[in-house]
Amino acid sequence: GATVILVCRNRAAGEHARQEIVAATRNPQIELLVADLAVQADVRAVARAVRLQHQQLHLLISNAGAYYPQRVTTADNIEATFAVNHLAGFILIGELLDVMKAAAPARIVLVASAAHQRVSDPEDWESTKGYGAFAAYARSKLANVMFGYDLARQLAGTGVTVTSCHPGLVNSQLLETIYNRWWLRWLYPATKELLTITPEQGAETVLYLATSADVEGVTGKYFRKMK
Repeated sequence: GATVILVCRNRAAGEHARQEIVAATRNPQIELLVADLAVQADVRAVARAVRLQHQQLHLLISNAGAYYPQRVTTADNIEATFAVNHLAGFILIGELLDVMKAAAPARIVLVASAAHQRVSDPEDWESTKGYGAFAAYARSKLANVMFGYDLARQLAGTGVTVTSCHPGLVNSQLLETIYNRWWLRWLYPATKELLTITPEQGAETVLYLATSADVEGVTGKYFRKMK
């Protein structure tokens, strides 16, 4: 029965997903906004569209994630991993905080990763000293977790809670990209078979933090396997 807003980069793929959800749930209130979250103007356009169409926002799940084998910069001249994985959510949340406060109690869920525990040179957020794809990814996920803790402190008493989580090692295109190296490709089938979980399983902790009464009022915490 909720109104759900999907933010997708590809209109055709996003519309296909929207129709699948409507068919599965019989809820027609599934909206689609198209944006490239690597572009800050697009992120702000999403926020404007949400504010124009809705006076309240009860839940925001920041889930955009990308993995770039080589260092590339965005149209805003920012290293792309950091731009997509962290700054997109950071900007979107900042632009929508007033409509979330108006909807309180409301929840912000940041989809981070256990990769944040394997960070080197954590202050080199944009990998200016040299680029390693996993290092850049790990830094962006550390930024998610740190932001979650700090934002929770800033929002104390507003009725808006902030949590972050590790969804698990999900069998996804992102994981396939990580293993797409000549020295790692041979490991991918075994990793996929033995260590990964399905996207549905990967969504469990995210949805738990988004919807469960068990975590009502819980803020400033990081979760893994719903703990």
